[in-house]
Amino acid sequence: MKDRKEYRAKAHRTINELFDKVDEFEAHAKQSRDNQKQRMKDRMNDLKTRREAVKTKFEILEEATSESWDEIKEGFEEAKDALINAWERAMAEFKNEKV
Repeated sequence: MKDRKEYRAKAHRTINELFDKVDEFEAHAKQSRDNQKQRMKDRMNDLKTRREAVKTKFEILEEATSESWDEIKEGFEEAKDALINAWERAMAEFKNEKV
């Protein structure tokens, strides 16, 4: 039980950090040049969709029983990793472009 509680706490910190990064990207996107706006908007829409998936998976994780823990944890990890990968791709795409 303690391991699950610790995992939940760590997961919560991780998603807060990820959500902050997505918010920073969104702020950057709002200030982007016209030629970047649509591409950044597309990336932002993808990030928002993935962020909602992570949020939903985390809420389910919070309620997971010992019987369902492993499966729910795996689903959360997959959603979290998908958000991380999408954020990294978005940052890589725009890293050399100025606002």
